[in-house]
Amino acid sequence: MLPAAVKNIVASDMIFGLTEHFDHFIQRLHALGLIAGTPDMRENMAPHPANLAEALATLTPDQAALYQAFTGWDDIFYNICEQLYFAQDMPKTGAI
Repeated sequence: MLPAAVKNIVASDMIFGLTEHFDHFIQRLHALGLIAGTPDMRENMAPHPANLAEALATLTPDQAALYQAFTGWDDIFYNICEQLYFAQDMPKTGAI
C-alpha cells in the first residue's frame, strides 16, 4: 500500500500540504494561482494541547508495541511526504 500512496502524492494532478506547515501550504496555493489570496490564518491546534511524547512514555510495553504496529507505516509515509513537500521548494538543477 505504501508504494501506491507515494505514487498518488507524486502524481502530476496532486498537490498536498502538511498540517504542521499550513501557512506555507496556503502561500504555495496562492503562488500557484489556485486561491485568490491568503485568508486570515490562525494556528491549527487542539483546544487543549497534548504532549505526545509524555503520553507515549506512559504506555506499557504491550501498548507501545500496539501503537507502533498501527502507526509505523504512517510515520514512514509522513516522512516521505515531508521530504517531497520541501523538495518542491528546492531550485531545479536538471538532475534527476
